[in-house]
Amino acid sequence: MAGEFDAKVLEVERFAEEGKNTYLLIRMEKPQGFEFKAGQFVLAGHPKLKNNDSPGELLYRAYSIAAAPHMPFLEFVIAIEPTGGLSKFLSEHLAPGDTLHLKGPFGEFLHRSQKEKAVFIVTGAGIAPAMSMVRDLMFKGSKKVIQFFYGFHSCDMFLFKEELKKYSTERDNFFLFPTSFKDGPCCWNGTCGYVQPLVEEAGYNDENTHFYVCGSPGSMKASFEVLTKMKVPMQKIFTEVQA
Repeated sequence: MAGEFDAKVLEVERFAEEGKNTYLLIRMEKPQGFEFKAGQFVLAGHPKLKNNDSPGELLYRAYSIAAAPHMPFLEFVIAIEPTGGLSKFLSEHLAPGDTLHLKGPFGEFLHRSQKEKAVFIVTGAGIAPAMSMVRDLMFKGSKKVIQFFYGFHSCDMFLFKEELKKYSTERDNFFLFPTSFKDGPCCWNGTCGYVQPLVEEAGYNDENTHFYVCGSPGSMKASFEVLTKMKVPMQKIFTEVQA
């Protein structure tokens, strides 16, 4: 059930590309009484940033929770918008010890347990709700086959790298497909290019599959085009847009 909570910031990690902050990874205390389902989001606001259109109100933005429900903290991945707003303010000013005001949880981008296979197609900050669902499945010891296709701009933007690699080496039902789509020379010895061709190459040959797609509008459009080409039924595709 949605409510309002104050949460203390524990850690702030900034991911920069070409000298500019691109993402924030924020870890916060989980407020007492705050309960959520893997894949949901909150509305977050900073007490020092007001909404110009509603004097006296905070400026709120929606951020998906990357932590799983069993974890003792909350975690968020925030894409920094250079045009301003809350994300830029947090990038420049947020520090451990600060407090954010949260409303929620909200959202129906949730894992469906009916199928035996889950395919995640995520890019950028869209990894947050996917991580929440994967962490929840791993914690519960799910035997479901999980394919995790993750596209990021440069190698420095490979979020949750060690955790995802650990799942892929220690769990025989988790398969990781990371790729860097930065223009120019490939930045690592892994796969380079957009994530959608990897999905198409893997194919769709199991009707007991659900697809979870999350990322920027452009990335999601490309993913939909590939899934349509693969003849995946729309009722098996679940989505959430991340700016």
